[in-house]
Parts: sequence; C-alpha cells; structure tokens
Amino acid sequence: MKHILIAAATTLLYAVTTFAQFSIKDSTFDDSTQADRNLSFAYANNGSKLILARGETENLALLKKAYVVYTGAGPNDTSRANGNKLIDGNTGTWVIIDGRGTQKDNTGSYIMIDLMSIRLVNRIVVKEPFEQDNRLLRVIAYTVEAGTDSLTMSRVIQQPNNVRSNIDTTFDVIAARYIKFTLNAVDAGSNQTAVSEIQVYGTGFLSEGAYVSQPRQASSAANWGVVTWDAALPNSQTSINFQFRTGGTSTVDSTWSAWSEQVKSNGSIFGVFEPKKFIQYKVNLSTTSLETPQLNSVTINYDTVMVAANAVASIDMRVEPVLKKIDVTYHLTLNFAQGNYGVDTIRLLTPTPVQVKTVLRNNAPVDPRILYEIGSVALVFSDTISTKSEIVVNFSATLYLDQMSFPCEISSSKSPYYNPQRVDRTLINGIESWTIQTTGIAPRLLVDTKIEPNPFTPNGDGKNDETAVKFYVANLTVPRALTLTVYDITGRIVRRLFRDDVLAGAYVDLTAIRWDGRNDDGNIVRPGLYIIKIQLDADAGGGETVCKTVTVAY
Repeated sequence: MKHILIAAATTLLYAVTTFAQFSIKDSTFDDSTQADRNLSFAYANNGSKLILARGETENLALLKKAYVVYTGAGPNDTSRANGNKLIDGNTGTWVIIDGRGTQKDNTGSYIMIDLMSIRLVNRIVVKEPFEQDNRLLRVIAYTVEAGTDSLTMSRVIQQPNNVRSNIDTTFDVIAARYIKFTLNAVDAGSNQTAVSEIQVYGTGFLSEGAYVSQPRQASSAANWGVVTWDAALPNSQTSINFQFRTGGTSTVDSTWSAWSEQVKSNGSIFGVFEPKKFIQYKVNLSTTSLETPQLNSVTINYDTVMVAANAVASIDMRVEPVLKKIDVTYHLTLNFAQGNYGVDTIRLLTPTPVQVKTVLRNNAPVDPRILYEIGSVALVFSDTISTKSEIVVNFSATLYLDQMSFPCEISSSKSPYYNPQRVDRTLINGIESWTIQTTGIAPRLLVDTKIEPNPFTPNGDGKNDETAVKFYVANLTVPRALTLTVYDITGRIVRRLFRDDVLAGAYVDLTAIRWDGRNDDGNIVRPGLYIIKIQLDADAGGGETVCKTVTVAY
C-alpha cells in the first residue's frame, strides 16, 4: 500500500466545477409556515430578511460575570462574597456587604458586572434576598457607572436618598460592557445590606438567535452538497453559521440524523446521511456588538445522481478497553444501481489517529493509495468500484472516550463536481454500527505522554529538525485550558508552544504539537537539556501537569 501523510482534513481529490444539479433556495423568512416555531428563537424579520430580535426584555447580566470589591473586610462566610450569585437568576442566593469590618464602614464597596459584550443599556434592577421589602437591608445611597471597559466609566445614576428596598431605575441609553454598582450608604441600624440579584436591561439586538426551517423536500433521494448564502455582516463581531439534518420522512423523527457540525464558510460541503429526500436547516445568528447580522438568502445544493445506490458500514467489535491500542475490522457494503457514478475513494472519518494494515475487496487483498489526514484517512482505488462489493479495512487505533464513532463517506472522480456521499447510519441496539464503546476509566486526564525524537537536532539538515510532543487528553467533555511551555534548566521560559481550550482528544501523529528548537524570538536555542511542561486546567482546584525533558543537540 502507498501511504501518504496529508496534514489538512479538507484536501479535495477532485476539483469543484459546479455546485450541483439542483438546489433549494429560500430568500424570504417572513412566512410562519416555513419556520419550525418549536425550535426557532430570538430572531426577527427585517422585511423578508432574517435578523436578531431586539432585547428590551432580556436580562443582559444573567449568567455573565460579576465580582465584589470590599473597601473593608468581607463577610466571614466567603460564599456570601461570590459576585456570580448576583447574576444567577436565583433570589435565594445573595451577597452581604456590611460596615462591621476592620475599616468600620464598608460603604464604597462595589459590584462589577461584565456583560461579556458591548450592549446598549438603560435600566438596572437590584433585588434583596427573596425580593423582600426589608428596610434594614436597604441601600440608602448608591451610584451606577457604565463603560466599554472597567477603567474609564461614566456615571449614569447617583442616588443620595433611596427609599426603595428593591431598586428598579432607568437612565439614558449608553453603550457599555461593564456596569459598576457602588454602595455609598447603608441603613445605620443594621450597618449592612444583602443583595440577591442585579439585572441589567437595554435596547438593541439580542446576542444570539436561531431560525429553524420546516423540513424541505428534494425532487428525489439526494446527495446533499454545498450550501451558499447571501448575508450582510456589519463587522467581525457578527456571524452566521448553518447546521443541517436529513431524513427519509417529511416529519422529523428518530430515524433522522443529528444536527451536523456548524458550517461557517460560505460554499462549504456539509456532512449529513445520504441518500435522503428531506432536509432541515438551522441558521445561527450572533453578535457581540451593537449591530446584527442579516441573512438575505440561503441555497442548498444537491445531486440526484448518486455515487452508490446505498452503502452500509459496521465494525466487528462493540466494546473495547479505554486507552489500549486495538485492531479494528471495518466493513463497508456497497450496492449500485444503473446510473450511479461508482466509488473510487472511501474516506473513514477518524476521531483518533489510525494506521491502516490491510484492505480487502470481496475477500481479495487490494492495494489502494492511503492518504492520512487530520481527522480522516482516505483509500483511493485505481479502478472505480461499480458492482456490489464488500470492503473490509483493518486498522489500529487507541480509544480515549467512553464511545468513539468512525463514520464513512464515498466519492467518485466521475462526478462533474466534488460531492462525497455520506454513508447512512445503521443502528444496532440503538447504537450506530460504526461506534465502539469502551470499558474502564482513564487513570489521568493527560495520558501516554511522549517526546519523539529525543534528542533532536534543529540544524536545518532535514533530519530530526523538530520534535513532537505526543499525548492523549482523556475524560474531558467540557473545554479546559491546555498549555505547553518549554523551559531551560534554570526555569526560564524559552518557548510558549501552545495554548487553547480543548476537549478530550489525541495529540499524536499529525496532531502532535511540535517544537522546532526555536525560542519565542525565533532564534535556535543552544544545545542542552530543556523541560516541556504540559498543563491542563481541569477544574477550579487545579488540574494536571506533566513535565518531560528533551535534549537539543547538533
């Protein structure tokens, strides 16, 4: 077999000349019968165009960020100083600010709220615990400031004599990301106050919204292809992306596919099960500025000439140990009808790197060209497969999640446009036939860390000029910060290799993180021993850290 490494998952084997044979186009979004009202939210129509809804009734502070700064001592119960309890939507959680600390008077303490984006604001609501009208907890005097940053803020309210326990007041509209609420005086009898919720309201557009179409119908079972759209994005802080799902019935049910990954680039191919006659799309609109994206039209292209009439994929084993290298036997049955293009490329979508060992067609060995890509491996056959065939691929892989799926797509060089056909799923006991479940629990989050080659020689001779840091991140379903840093033996930072929020994943082979022996200034480091620190911030209490040594030689 000829093995070729390709570092990009989007490599096209055939040029795109046209989008498709047929298309479905929507250029108006004001017909209520076209939208799925149960799934659509926070969108509006600007004439017949799609925009974000306005948010005068939206609490802009809800579940954003907040903190408390005390001029004196904070409460003994530190949980009563957690500013995020003021924006959690629960009046049963609160923050205490009193004047009985070391400074005697804690007035001047303030609460800072980060709305996470610039919004037009004109109203603030401050509530007591359980919304009780308790005079002893009343804020006697307060100041409200607002600004696009937390340093240069404008005063929008100064109230020297407040008579209400639960504050609800408006001010002139201002563009702001940060809201500062300062307590200038509290009741002399209690010398303290308790605040349970701070809500911020304004005008302008909501930060996000979604429009979901009713299922749309192709002229026949289709190989869905490229999506294009016409949209107005006022600035880089506004965005539009699409998701799709397909089915064989006019009503969405359990046989339909799940929503595809977000398609963010205009003119992209999207992955859904095929051939299917019905499709549904979701438009996701978002903004972190004062403006809204606007969708003018969307066109979904499709073909009715299929690569194959149908294809079924499955894996022999169903349960395997976690983080153990295993051999996988992958079956793909191809069936054809008159007029199909035929198959000359099979692409397995691989969430973990694999190594293909053998390929059989109808029990006979074949020798396709193997293209290893990030997230997939392609098998390119020299002769087009156009008769019923059973393809068996044996490959090795290491599994790092409780279940991992290996879906498949097929394509043909005879198609006048590049449009792979995603193999439809088959369920076995409710689980997709190309899914492997794992047993056991990974002992750590950072697993099987290696540095190869070690030592390495970054002298530009084309041999061992860089080293690869290889490892697995296991058991992580919520994004956390992963950093890789190179230090010299004195502890000085030499190179900041990597920093990003990650989920569980395999950083091996093509996805390994590489060091070319240069420092942050781009200069080759001196020969010697260096330390590479891999740090994963797994939770508020810390995380996991692995340190490995590597030698630079010449």
